[in-house]
Amino acid sequence: MAMLQITYTVGGTKSIFELSNNSNRDQCKFIEDFDIQEDICTVLCDFDKFGVMQEKLGNMPIDITSADIQRIPNNTKNLNLDEALKIITIIEKFEENDDVQKVFHTLNVTEEIISELNN
Repeated sequence: MAMLQITYTVGGTKSIFELSNNSNRDQCKFIEDFDIQEDICTVLCDFDKFGVMQEKLGNMPIDITSADIQRIPNNTKNLNLDEALKIITIIEKFEENDDVQKVFHTLNVTEEIISELNN
C-alpha cells in the first residue's frame, strides 16, 4: 500500500470526500481507504497506483504535507511474546544502522507486546 498524508482546508476536505463518493468511484478506484483526523487526512492506495493518486490529489485545492510509500502488510504474523520480543530487538538493530532508511515487518504487535515493551 502507498500512503499520502495531507493537510487540508474546508474546501480540501470536501474534495477528498468527493473522491470517495460513489458517483466518482469509477474515476478514483485508486483510493483504498482514507482517514481524517483533525487537519490531517491519510489516503491509502495500492502501491502501483501511488503516482496516479499523487497526481489526482495534486490537482485539488489541498496541500500535500508528505507523500510516502509505506509497505502495509495484507497479512500479519502472530508470534508468542518471546518470539515477538526477539523480532522487535532485530528490527531495532536494523533501525539503528545509518545505512537503513526504513524497516517494514509483518509482525502483529499486540497489546501484550506493547505492555511488555513499556515495562
